[in-house]
Amino acid sequence: MERYPFAFARKRLSLTPIINLMVKIQDIREPAVPQVKDSLTEFQKSLESMVETLDSWEKPLSDFLTSQSKKLTDQYQEEAEKYFPKKETEEEIPSLEGYLWDYFLPEKFKDLLLLFRDCLLQEKISEHLLAEKKIKSAKIDDLNEKSKHLLKEALLAVQKEMTGEIQVLKTKEGALDRKFEDVLHLKNPWGVYKAQFKTLNKQMDEIIRTNDLMKETIMTFSLIRSNLERMGFEIRRQNRAFLQKARESEELISQLEQSGEIDKALKWLEDVLEDLLTFEGKQDHQVRVLEDWLESLKSFSVPTGSLDGALVTKNIDFKKTTTKWLDYFILPDIIELWEDQESMISRIKHVISQIRGSLTIAKQSEGIQSFKADHQAVSKLMEGIRENSTRANNLLIHIDDTIKKDFYATSVYQDKEFLKVPLQTSFGTINNRNKNLGQRIKRTWQSFLQLLGRKYRETKEKSAHEKLEIAMQVIENRTHDIHPDHYHTLFLTKNFVGDLFLVPRKEVEDQLDQVVVQWKSGKSRSILLTGAPLCGKSTMAEHLSKVSFQKNTILLSPETDLVVEGRKFRTSYSLKEAFDFIKRSLQNTSPLILVDDLNLWRDQKTSLLQNVKELMNFISTHGKRTLVLATLPEIMVRHLDTRLQFSASFTNYFNLDTANIDEIYKAIMLRHGASHKSLQNTSDQEFTDREINRKIVALSKKFDHNIGAVLQAWTFITDVKDEETILIEDRNIQLNDFLSTTEQIILKHCLLFGFGTELEFKSFFPDRFETEFKPVIRKLLNIHVLARDERGRLVVEDLLKQDVYTLLKYNEILQ
Repeated sequence: MERYPFAFARKRLSLTPIINLMVKIQDIREPAVPQVKDSLTEFQKSLESMVETLDSWEKPLSDFLTSQSKKLTDQYQEEAEKYFPKKETEEEIPSLEGYLWDYFLPEKFKDLLLLFRDCLLQEKISEHLLAEKKIKSAKIDDLNEKSKHLLKEALLAVQKEMTGEIQVLKTKEGALDRKFEDVLHLKNPWGVYKAQFKTLNKQMDEIIRTNDLMKETIMTFSLIRSNLERMGFEIRRQNRAFLQKARESEELISQLEQSGEIDKALKWLEDVLEDLLTFEGKQDHQVRVLEDWLESLKSFSVPTGSLDGALVTKNIDFKKTTTKWLDYFILPDIIELWEDQESMISRIKHVISQIRGSLTIAKQSEGIQSFKADHQAVSKLMEGIRENSTRANNLLIHIDDTIKKDFYATSVYQDKEFLKVPLQTSFGTINNRNKNLGQRIKRTWQSFLQLLGRKYRETKEKSAHEKLEIAMQVIENRTHDIHPDHYHTLFLTKNFVGDLFLVPRKEVEDQLDQVVVQWKSGKSRSILLTGAPLCGKSTMAEHLSKVSFQKNTILLSPETDLVVEGRKFRTSYSLKEAFDFIKRSLQNTSPLILVDDLNLWRDQKTSLLQNVKELMNFISTHGKRTLVLATLPEIMVRHLDTRLQFSASFTNYFNLDTANIDEIYKAIMLRHGASHKSLQNTSDQEFTDREINRKIVALSKKFDHNIGAVLQAWTFITDVKDEETILIEDRNIQLNDFLSTTEQIILKHCLLFGFGTELEFKSFFPDRFETEFKPVIRKLLNIHVLARDERGRLVVEDLLKQDVYTLLKYNEILQ
């Protein structure tokens, strides 16, 4: 009796821990099923809704892609952001939702967005191709169906993988814990994915924005093609009209020998001459229209495809590229046709005038005259018109074929370079229709080969053609980047020196300051700054103006507004008129008169020599009242000194040809330092200070210590590698001697006088211009040694000006 209660109590006490233990064991064996939040279900429903919408979608697919992409991204970002740590020190609490939104789904959603973006891009590209009739509308319908099918598959795949992963985590024992163990040691990737999603949506917006720009560009290309077609139609119509007038003239002469109606014939001839006036002047209008359309073209970045997930873009300056292509492939032939038309109009006028003269004589003699000579003249005219018409048709067919083959805005989507213009341009390329010339050259080379044998082979690389090849490669190395970035613009400021990064040239500046002090003390002074191109003449003159004559400088330039003590005057190309105005207006001030680039003061009415004499007279009479400073290339100073004592008219003469190595080093490093970038070679090794100094010294020697030329050369050998690095490459950038005698004459004139025109060369060499000088000018334009300024005049390219100057000096052309 005593043990029973004890035993019973003991039994009752032992039941509780056993039951509790069993409950714990049961909890371990059967974990609680996690509850999935509605946000995941809502996202799955969004994917299902998109699939259903795709099946019935009839509008442009781009509307669907852009709207749904933004909607899905916003929905995804809102949920994923909830599980992303707000601070680096914050501990992330594992959860089913956090794992799915931040670790499992982002990569799959990114692939979906990539597909959205690529489908959008291909749709827009196909629309552009359809606009230029490169594909048919059925092709777009087929592309849309394929895109819908791909999108549908991708959406269903994401939904299936999402559903499968949730099901595994819900039902499989320990699956969620293992997922947590796999990702707990990793940094939450949502921040990276968030930035990628933002980038992908921006890229889609950029595709839509570029679509509008491309449509405008395609329309402009269509207008340009139409304009060129109208030019061809106009030329063909004129040729038919010319031939018709010639036939009517022949009939008129035949009838006159029988009827003798001279007054009626004279009236008809007068009408013909008047009709010919309607053919003249149309070219100017056509060129202006073409220029207006080219001016409307823009520069922008065009998405052209994707590679390994990245959007591939091309930066195209459509205005510059299209103008360059037309200048090379189309306009030379068009201009040649126009010249032929003008020549034909002149021939017709001559023949008509000849017939009119014969009729006038016949009328005065009151008798029937023989018109045999007129018959012959008309027959030759008709033969010439037919030959001209045949040649014009061949050229127009060539132009039409070239345009139909290459001239499309959508060529930007091809792998090759957009509207590429070959760098190699020679007389064989320019005059590729002159077979006799080619045969003569071929025979000449064969003769040389037979005569010289082995010596010819040893010196073959030194031929004129090989020299031209080397020169064109140098030019290509200099112009490899047509869009200067921020780094290179630091070196390409005004005159390649610039005010913001002006390095003192102490020796010259001290002397200039002394001249100013002497002039202000009442002594007559005048200053002449000379030197090679790019050496800093204009910059030095402006520096003196800003330091010693603040708000008291009169800058003389042709065709600009000149203000002197409140009075305004529009300058022409006559220095006499400008100086007369200054004399009348000066009352209370003693200014600096700056005549920059004196060699540009010339036109058809006023010669450079007249202006130079006016400058010398003004210096001699007003040297105490005004300080005159003129800048002029050294070669022009030497030229003028052979005609008159030009340089002796100035009291102070400074040659800025060379700068010392310290000044050049400071100029480069000042600009480079402002960029906050490091210099590396092609092996990704950073340049030491000693290597940088050696590179600058080498460039200085190559370019004759010309500070502007060395600064310019720095841009030729450097490229921006990334945001923090500049890459230096060893390129051949020094121009070799490849110039022929004719080329040297043309370039000397353009350097000497600042510019040249075809009309000047035609007046200098009337017998040789068409056969010799005109093709050479075209060649120099095509290989970018010559360019045209805003007035259409020929000027030496700034990128080559100093080198051309050095070559001409070396060849003793410039003395």
